[in-house]
Amino acid sequence: DVILFSIMGQIGVSSASIMLPSSENPGIWEIIESRGVTVNRDERDFRPSPGILKELVTSREISDVEDYKNNPDYSDDYYAYISVDARLLIPVIFGEEVIGVIVLGNKLNSADYTGEEKGFFNVIAEYSAFSYRSIRFKEMSESGSGPGSHIVAVDKVRSEIETAGHYTHIRDIIREEFRE
Repeated sequence: DVILFSIMGQIGVSSASIMLPSSENPGIWEIIESRGVTVNRDERDFRPSPGILKELVTSREISDVEDYKNNPDYSDDYYAYISVDARLLIPVIFGEEVIGVIVLGNKLNSADYTGEEKGFFNVIAEYSAFSYRSIRFKEMSESGSGPGSHIVAVDKVRSEIETAGHYTHIRDIIREEFRE
């Protein structure tokens, strides 16, 4: 919500949405959150291959849906995107992978997006990827696998020591940890 409202308020766009690969079928991307436009259930799914989404994932750069308007190879895709009020597609990149897309509608003043505004969108996409990375890191750490799991283990021992009370109990906690 914060991302969508930030863009809508700062730039003045008709709508803002977030599109991610489906958790059930990674071959289908779906709009999971939208502000400023109502997206019907049958309009939420997009396939990356072939089409505009594939071009975006390949180029990893902001894409203007209007660039595909007169290209017959993309006509079905073009109409699918404009049906959800899409004008700009901003890739959210984590590592080398496009993990999501910020979908923006037209500007409220009907002007084209400027280079400065597109730069702002790239910054928002970078922050979104950073947030995703932080959330993912936390999930992996709490599950006891992946980078950061040692931090969770140390926090667990620290908590046990803080509530232990007597020093002999603390000694037992430490001994037990070194046995494992």
